[in-house]
Amino acid sequence: MTYDPKERKLYELRKRRAGGHIRVDAGPAREHLRALAERASLSSIAAQAGLAQSTVSRLNAGHHHTIDPRTARAILALDDDATPPTGRSKVRAVGTMRRLRALRALGYSLRDLSRVVDVTGQGISWICAGRTHWVHADVRDRVAAAYDLLSLKLPPARTGHQRGAAFRARRRAAEQGWLPPLAYDDDTIDDPAAEPDAAAVRLGDARTAAETAEDVEWVLKHEPLTTAARLADRLGYADSDGVYAALRRAGRRDLLDRLARNAELAGAAA
Repeated sequence: MTYDPKERKLYELRKRRAGGHIRVDAGPAREHLRALAERASLSSIAAQAGLAQSTVSRLNAGHHHTIDPRTARAILALDDDATPPTGRSKVRAVGTMRRLRALRALGYSLRDLSRVVDVTGQGISWICAGRTHWVHADVRDRVAAAYDLLSLKLPPARTGHQRGAAFRARRRAAEQGWLPPLAYDDDTIDDPAAEPDAAAVRLGDARTAAETAEDVEWVLKHEPLTTAARLADRLGYADSDGVYAALRRAGRRDLLDRLARNAELAGAAA
């Protein structure tokens, strides 16, 4: 907030005429501040308004019914563009929720995700359940980065504990109707109005052979050693037989041969 000597002089004159005290109703500024605080921290709002954080905090807490008119103007002048969604600012949680749900549908446990995105398991559970409508921008960014990495692969299943954790995560997702990554378009996953493509992840013949072949080829490009069993989990088939049958119908002997080699390598490694 820039110091204006002329404004200060007029303020002092009005103040003397009013008996030494000029204040305005804090209600409108407080209401606007609380709307801004739904997606930005009080410290970032204070910085944008050129006010002390303590001033903004007291206004938000409702400690005063009246405030300095310059404080009111500084707060009311702010809009969403003045509080960019970075760091501890808040953004809508819909994209974060969808990404976490999709990773759960692949079999990632709360512990797996907590370790990767640096959010508590309880916090992830709350976001997945839709109990929070806003998340901090740094949380959104960490979840998006984890999604870009993990949506291309299934969680580890080398031990019985890992297999059990993955099974429970997938079962929970199935019970809640959460869809895996193939149901979402990366360009619209953050759009609240966008609908997932549930048909892309239905079991059995809801997927055409050509679609399955295309998805298998895409996954093998990014994860060359994946197996038919892992692809079955990823693509929504009951077991690897469904994947093999779809590739035979599509005439993709090349993909069948690659999966056969991967199965041999996986068996040798075991």
